[in-house]
Amino acid sequence: MGGLGSGRWPGYMSLTIPLKETTEDYFPLDIRAVKRHGLIAPGTEEIPGVALIEWVSSGFGAREGTFLRPWFLCPRDGCGRRVAILYGRTDTESHPEWACRRCLDLCYPVEMESHAERAGRRMHKARARLGSGAEKPKRMRHETFVRLGMKYLEARKEYVEALREQHLRTLEQMEQERIKYDL
Repeated sequence: MGGLGSGRWPGYMSLTIPLKETTEDYFPLDIRAVKRHGLIAPGTEEIPGVALIEWVSSGFGAREGTFLRPWFLCPRDGCGRRVAILYGRTDTESHPEWACRRCLDLCYPVEMESHAERAGRRMHKARARLGSGAEKPKRMRHETFVRLGMKYLEARKEYVEALREQHLRTLEQMEQERIKYDL
């Protein structure tokens, strides 16, 4: 029964509970993928039950109307933003109600990361570019290998420091709560 670290201290764990929903909590519908799979043709004005489509010239030096890019118009009342991705949540009883990220007040998962998580992601990315072992990957210049190695070491140092700060904050908060609740 119980042991070191079992149970829950009142409140210090609430830092890990997301305050906002993220785009991963919803089903994304990307107009670019819809077009790429040939499900809409230029000039299509609507996907029934989802949203209206607006076709806009891409620019890139093309004449007006030569290359058109599709965009969803957010179907929420009062919005009408031009977006590439609509988000919806499927319920078992009804069809998803689609809306843009701003209308649903969603954020990207990266926005919810702590400093330590961001530093860890940066460190793992730098390590992946170095290859699997201590040897330089074939066809990589030595200067590039050294530069990437230095970048990895800096990212690792930042990650360790961020973890240290996070642990110190957690210990300090636990001590404050222990005093507060007279434990």
